[in-house]
Amino acid sequence: MKVKESIYQRSARVATFVAVLLFFVVSVAMLLVDYWISVRTQDLAAYVAAASAMTLEPSPSDSEISFARQDAPSQVQSAAIDELEQRAASGDPQAAFELGNTYRLAVETEAMAAGWYLEAADQGYAPAQHRLAAMYEQGRGVPQNDAEAFRWYYQAARNGYLAARYNVGVMYSKGRGVSQNDEKAVDWLRKAVEHGDSKAMNNLGVMYFHGRGVPQSDERAAALYREAAEQGRPTAQHNLGMLYVIGRGVKPDYELAYMWLDIAASQADAENRELSAAARRTLALRMTADQMAAAGLKAAEWREQHSHSQVPG
Repeated sequence: MKVKESIYQRSARVATFVAVLLFFVVSVAMLLVDYWISVRTQDLAAYVAAASAMTLEPSPSDSEISFARQDAPSQVQSAAIDELEQRAASGDPQAAFELGNTYRLAVETEAMAAGWYLEAADQGYAPAQHRLAAMYEQGRGVPQNDAEAFRWYYQAARNGYLAARYNVGVMYSKGRGVSQNDEKAVDWLRKAVEHGDSKAMNNLGVMYFHGRGVPQSDERAAALYREAAEQGRPTAQHNLGMLYVIGRGVKPDYELAYMWLDIAASQADAENRELSAAARRTLALRMTADQMAAAGLKAAEWREQHSHSQVPG
């Protein structure tokens, strides 16, 4: 009887131990599942937040208007400068514009450059109006003044200077130098898009993504990002990749998302390069080795197909 009781007690203890062990294993498993769900949810939330924070690219005074520094005009250039000054004095706006281009290449002569641009701009010469606007926007050669920058960008745009249309749209969207107006921003960005401006395509996509000045449309945003991305615009490539991650305007596709983020990271400036690279690294944690390999192959094929095309400024 005691032997049977002892066996029973041992069996009971074993059963209790097994039950406790199972409870522990199940509890740990549930905690791991909860943690995994939490991480994935936070990860997705981070992507959504990043996508929602897509912003407009700055006006192209940073890229379209190159202010590469050189030495001041040398004596070798003096004869050419004298000739340009004579032509400018006789009312030739192109000569005044070329003088501005000569003097803007050195910091110490930027004010002279702005003066020549102003002379040509006052005569309605659109390229000079655009350059003068950029100098006011950046405060180079003249005191920084957004209102003057907008005024001259607007004049250049009205006179048919294509790049200025994009600038006017950006300044309306940000309320720089003019009252903020999304509808007018969209109108000017569309004018630039009609002439193939990839920066305008990206920015108009942002307006559609946020529903600013237009009815909100993820599909339209994705189409504009794609068009600009295919032209080599890194910001649009990043934005399109983010849409593929969160599945807005396109079906979720990690391979295409990784492809576009990888391409963007290889082309963008330092700040945006790190932004795309960080998104790519986070996405890689959610992908299989096969997906990564396929995405890398797609990115390589795209680069090969576009190897001879120049990335827009």
